[in-house]
Amino acid sequence: MEQLETTTTEYLSFTRNQRPGAKTYIIDVQTKDKSTYLGVIKWWSHWRRYVFTPSKDTLFDAACLTDITSYINKLMLDRKTS
Repeated sequence: MEQLETTTTEYLSFTRNQRPGAKTYIIDVQTKDKSTYLGVIKWWSHWRRYVFTPSKDTLFDAACLTDITSYINKLMLDRKTS
């Protein structure tokens, strides 16, 4: 898997990865300092959307969930315009 870019927000870090031959991305979601892996954003073909799958025993407040939602919305917008 090829690491393409990392985007950070006030609390989170999103690392976009490209799988060889795949059209969609896998995004690792971690704390901003990358000390804790929080989950992954990936394409869910049944819904034709990117979704967030949290790691076990993780907690999120409204600010973190807003960041995740905003990132997914950006991915979906990029997909529609490309």
